[in-house]
Amino acid sequence: MYKHPITRPRRIEAAILISFVALFFLIPVLSNISMRSTAAEGPKAVDGTVFDSSLNIVVGASVTVQVYIDSSMIVRSTQSTTTDSLGFYTVTFGNTEWEIGDTIKVTATKGADSGTNSVVADSGFQQTLNITFGSVIPEFGSPLVISLAMVGIVLTFVISRRKGKTPVYKE
Repeated sequence: MYKHPITRPRRIEAAILISFVALFFLIPVLSNISMRSTAAEGPKAVDGTVFDSSLNIVVGASVTVQVYIDSSMIVRSTQSTTTDSLGFYTVTFGNTEWEIGDTIKVTATKGADSGTNSVVADSGFQQTLNITFGSVIPEFGSPLVISLAMVGIVLTFVISRRKGKTPVYKE
């Protein structure tokens, strides 16, 4: 029985492609399951120091601390304060205002300068988030965005490999 010489590599490419797609669609699902929030056992203090782009303390900066449910954009609670003479801020959330696994986002502004920092809430009583104006580092985004980007890269590779190939028939 004649077996086409390109049949086997295409099956392997298809299997690899399907594996990548399955893997990169499962990662966000599995990471979401493990990141579910759990009830807080006490209050949560969020504190830190606000710095300008030259790493000098910023006195009198407006600071807003928001707690987001899990990693969603739904705000569970918000508190605002102002930095003291040492550039320090602190707020305390009650145990009903946050849960382990929530995202804590701090935004500080003074005049035209601003900065943000965020962290996933752990089980501890206190979390420190320092803020530096003018040094925003873009995040990679959610696992879903990363997964879709990886699938796009794999598809681009597979498609580019197939272009220009013509089947070779042997008799």
